[in-house]
Amino acid sequence: MGKLKKIQPNEWYIFGSSIFIPEKAKDVDIVLFFEHKNNKVVQSKMKVLKMDFKLKFSCNLHDTIFYQNEQEQYQNFIDYNEYK
Repeated sequence: MGKLKKIQPNEWYIFGSSIFIPEKAKDVDIVLFFEHKNNKVVQSKMKVLKMDFKLKFSCNLHDTIFYQNEQEQYQNFIDYNEYK
């Protein structure tokens, strides 16, 4: 995901049905963690990325985003989703 690098998340993972049964998955779920708080820039770039993803792969990209002040919630989310 080269375009994901432009958004510059500190960490990101793909999770959900696209990992277990990619041929049947109707979408791709992604979780991202950012150490900064500029969520307006991130949201704007994610909107473009999701449109590009839909055009290229004909499926939706669903994002779950955490920022520095949500680090504990992010870690809990990652720990709960052991398959990533």
